[in-house]
Amino acid sequence: MLYVFCEDKTAGHKFWESLAYEYFNLPKENVISCEGVTRIAYMVKQVSLDDEDTAIILIDQTGRAQYTTALDAIRAEAFNKGFSVILNAYYCFESFLLSFREVHVWGQCISPEVLSVFLKVHTKMWAGGDWFEGLDTDYKRIWSLRNPERLANTLLGHVTQQSGTTFHVHKTYLGDCWVSDCTARTECAACKMNKSLMTTRLKLDYIIANSLPLLDGVALNSIQECK
Repeated sequence: MLYVFCEDKTAGHKFWESLAYEYFNLPKENVISCEGVTRIAYMVKQVSLDDEDTAIILIDQTGRAQYTTALDAIRAEAFNKGFSVILNAYYCFESFLLSFREVHVWGQCISPEVLSVFLKVHTKMWAGGDWFEGLDTDYKRIWSLRNPERLANTLLGHVTQQSGTTFHVHKTYLGDCWVSDCTARTECAACKMNKSLMTTRLKLDYIIANSLPLLDGVALNSIQECK
């Protein structure tokens, strides 16, 4: 059986609930919100996984002590019980969506200041460089650049806020249009999304193909048999 353990309880969890259903036909109860890094190892133990199970562990890769402790505990549990572990490749969920090549288009960003910061950060993400490089002191003060997770969340919120409730996204909110079909709607006049992406699956395919890697060394298609 496949399980998804998600550190996030709001935006990231909602995204993964949709993705798990579209790609793996997983019920919502298999996408487990752990509500923080410190509870992930505990929740993994509660499910009592065995050697026939696979666990996708979605955890912000901050490198902090809590992150390292949680991963060590999960790996020890996997070694003892024999289940497989797949980790996310992104730093945090917000950084994954921020890396999406059209997030500023779908989010209808028109602010020159926001676009200036976004394009610099986005370019550095794709180049594998320091997100902060090239951002001056004023930007670092305004965008809380002492913490990459806070930067990603703040910037993503600003980049998508002009779309209103459709594609706006930040740590505690994910617009429904990221994870819902358009087939039952009349065309939204203001929408900047590619109009050929009418279903949730097509949207997710497009987002994943045009963003930095979602999972660490594993393609989604390679785990579709772990239902």
